[in-house]
Amino acid sequence: MTDRSVYKQCSCRDDRGARLGARCPRLRRPSGSWHPTHGWWSYQIELPRDHSGKRRPLRRGHYTTADEAVAERGRVQELLALAGHDARIATQIGDLLAQVRANQPLPGLATIARRVRAGVPASASRTVADYLTEWHAGRRNLAAGTHNVYGGHLRNYLIPHLGAIALDGLRVAHIGAMFDWISDRNTQIEIARSSQDPAVRATVKGVRVVSAATMHRIRATLRKALNDAIRRYRYLEYNPAIHVELPSGKRPRARVWTRAAVKAWRATGARPSAVMVWTPAQAGAFLDYAEAHDIIMYPIYALILHRGLRRGEAVGLREADVDLKAKMATIAQQITTVAYKPVTKGVKSDAGERTIPLDAATIAILKAYRARRDQWRLLSGASWANTAGLFFVTPDGTPWHPEQVTNRFEILVRDAGLPPIRLHDLRHCAATYLKASGADIKDIQETLGHHHLRHLHQRHPGNGGRTRQGRRRRRPHPPNRPQGQLNQTTRRYHDRRTRTIVARARPLSSSTNRRPAVRPVHGRSGRRPANSGQRTDRRNRPERRDRVPGTRNVTRGAGTLPGPVVRQRHRPGQRVCPAACGGSDRITTVTGPPGR
Repeated sequence: MTDRSVYKQCSCRDDRGARLGARCPRLRRPSGSWHPTHGWWSYQIELPRDHSGKRRPLRRGHYTTADEAVAERGRVQELLALAGHDARIATQIGDLLAQVRANQPLPGLATIARRVRAGVPASASRTVADYLTEWHAGRRNLAAGTHNVYGGHLRNYLIPHLGAIALDGLRVAHIGAMFDWISDRNTQIEIARSSQDPAVRATVKGVRVVSAATMHRIRATLRKALNDAIRRYRYLEYNPAIHVELPSGKRPRARVWTRAAVKAWRATGARPSAVMVWTPAQAGAFLDYAEAHDIIMYPIYALILHRGLRRGEAVGLREADVDLKAKMATIAQQITTVAYKPVTKGVKSDAGERTIPLDAATIAILKAYRARRDQWRLLSGASWANTAGLFFVTPDGTPWHPEQVTNRFEILVRDAGLPPIRLHDLRHCAATYLKASGADIKDIQETLGHHHLRHLHQRHPGNGGRTRQGRRRRRPHPPNRPQGQLNQTTRRYHDRRTRTIVARARPLSSSTNRRPAVRPVHGRSGRRPANSGQRTDRRNRPERRDRVPGTRNVTRGAGTLPGPVVRQRHRPGQRVCPAACGGSDRITTVTGPPGR
């Protein structure tokens, strides 16, 4: 073999104990061919000189055939060729190859190529902890709350479990093991909470279970970081976080606190869902209790319940954005918390910046609050601290901390003896009452500040298929053509839609033998067909509704929203129809506690 960089040697020794190496006579047969079993093949290649100028030959052996040694030497030559004419990169690659031990494989060609293209030292193997820390510190144009959430995911989960792994060695199994540990920890917390030993329960006091939705957010943080490692820095070729399977993190559906649900909650203390909605009667009882026991916070809760504001939007509402004469309020900013520190910023999305109408009941509450606030300012004098021009402030003029609003709400709900809901669930209550009253779904979307209609259908209970006419969408009525000009399919549809049906049939007195009232259904108009031959009771026309004592009808029109929950003094025997539960097309009044 003419190439002396690939040779064969063995471990035999001479009489003096020195190794023979490639000089061993047993390496070849008498015919001159290589012995098939004695010795092994090796190669030697010259690496670039180090920083001091010293030569660095690389020798690796124990290959079974000469072809294997030649192939391995070719891989080393390909790695060195990545440097091109750059001596600095060639030295770095030489440093990396010199550190590889005899029993370890050579670094991958693609890995070193990515490092060279990314401009990082070829000899440096970055760990997940190093990369995530650098990535998090270099994030720009990121909201403070999102930046804080990313930091929590890195500190609590990603770096402790994945930080010691080489970035280019991160695999799906590593990420899956992290989430398996989180699931096992959740199981341990649940077992400790149900223990009969108070000492065991105390070990998990205040410890929260990592929900499925939180697991998805943790994976989303890692997925974003690894995507940047692929696209921006060229550290990786694929993202292992994409292929990790997690339990479903669907949003909980809102449910109503019906009588049966309240009875079960009082017996067991379990809530049917994480998102619960009060009936109008329960909402009215809460407003009565808040007005009597916390008049300072009462206007904030009333505005959220009537018009579905978010907590930050109500706390950050500015005085200049409230026009009680025009009966409008503009939502343009919010006050949120980042690590418990209040932060004033813009609204959640473009759809969140909106102008909402105010009804008479809400205007009366806000006018009374403004008069009370003026008295606070007079009493405070020069120490009045409302420098931000906010509408809702504390008695000394300072802004409300969002967590204070939530804590006082929970105290009021507990003391009132009502089934528990979150402060944000008042927003779901507002949406539910408006939908049950027959308000247009598009107007509700704009009032709540949702970006898509699907958010309204997914997050709020009620009849989500309502249209401006208060009915579900139907096929358009066939054109006015003679019956003979309609095809067979269209004629069957036309006949089916023009049939009269019994609607709102009520028992009549025994002194009369009148038939139950009937109402024709004809497309969207609700008019009676000319040739139906049926008689319609005038009391049951669609534009008129029976009045229940203590209720009011809602006048619907294009672009208008019905009024909020209206509270009346309780009268013995008064019946209240929960519009949110029964799907009625009107908002009923809500009774307060007895004696009010």
